[in-house]
Amino acid sequence: MYERHYHFRKKPFDLLPDPDFFYLSGKHQRAMSLLEYGLLDQAGFIVVTGEVGTGKTTLIRSLIRRKQAESRLRVAVIFNTQLSPEELLEPVLEAFRLPYQGKSRTERLSILRDFLRREATSRSQTALIIDEAQNLPLETLEEIRLLTNMETESRHLMQIVLVGQPGLRAKLSNPVMLPFAQRILYDYHLQPLDLRETAEYVHHRLKVAQARDLDLFSQDAIEQIHQFSGGIPRLINLIGHTALVYGFADKLSKIGREVIQEVVRDWEVGRHLQPHGRPLQTTSSSPDFHTAHGDIPVDSAREIRDAVERIRIEQQHMLRILERLLSERDANPDSPSWLQPSSTADSAQTAARKELDAWLRTRKILEDKDQEVQALRKEVRNLQEEIDRLKGRNEP
Repeated sequence: MYERHYHFRKKPFDLLPDPDFFYLSGKHQRAMSLLEYGLLDQAGFIVVTGEVGTGKTTLIRSLIRRKQAESRLRVAVIFNTQLSPEELLEPVLEAFRLPYQGKSRTERLSILRDFLRREATSRSQTALIIDEAQNLPLETLEEIRLLTNMETESRHLMQIVLVGQPGLRAKLSNPVMLPFAQRILYDYHLQPLDLRETAEYVHHRLKVAQARDLDLFSQDAIEQIHQFSGGIPRLINLIGHTALVYGFADKLSKIGREVIQEVVRDWEVGRHLQPHGRPLQTTSSSPDFHTAHGDIPVDSAREIRDAVERIRIEQQHMLRILERLLSERDANPDSPSWLQPSSTADSAQTAARKELDAWLRTRKILEDKDQEVQALRKEVRNLQEEIDRLKGRNEP
């Protein structure tokens, strides 16, 4: 889209977690050191919490990349945390690529224990990382605690790391969770970035994207980004990406304070920000989407929200490009250059028309999909009514 205009190798503010762009602030460095030491220590639980978008998932992915390159580390990561105690072992065994189909709970525990003993004998480290852990029921947390009973005389066979939002701390402070809390070896809360770190974060991502101009965002713009993002990396990415879209549409070579303010004004109208620039915070305490096949896991729901937001931004971008092309046509009605640019003309117009066509095709696909979704919802409602009717018939 705008990569050629700004001379980027890739988009610097993509919304999906990418370890290549991981910025190790002082806060993230402390969290990384704690995780690395905890994995080596192999004793007790490690808990890392932080608000939505503070970089917890990216931190975990960077940790896995570093540790697997440096040492013999076997890691299982679980993202779907809407699990009952009976369901817990299945994703754990699946993540370690161990057979479990048709096995009883006792047999599954034996399979996991034998695997962990083999890994310990070969001097390999084994870790289980559970993301979005604030969604785990208390009963499932207790089941996880029991997994730490798999140990030798000197250490646990598997290091368990819980990563989640602040609600995880609230759950662990429940009096019934005291046996679990007593096994927490390290506990770290990841704070948002301050202004200096926000500036370093923006420059870091521009550098990784191989931008020619690392001062593409003015200092005033960065101050505005920090103010309206609250130092949350995901919101910094969202504001930065949208600002680059606006700048590309307006043929800007620099992103200043005015562009950020325009982005924020548009978001306030679209309710993506609360009044006075406070970002809307979402929680994952319960599933965000429900289907006939059950709840969509929170991490998947979060990716869906991000994808929808990217589509919305692309839509805004295409409309701005269209407005620019129409204004150029109105300013030069007798010139065909806005329709058929020469080989030396501004290639951005050609790219804009292609992207506009692509967006129009995408919108048509989304409209068709929306009709399918509406039909499926109607079918689900009909099925639920039939189930309720049958239940009523069977009740005494």
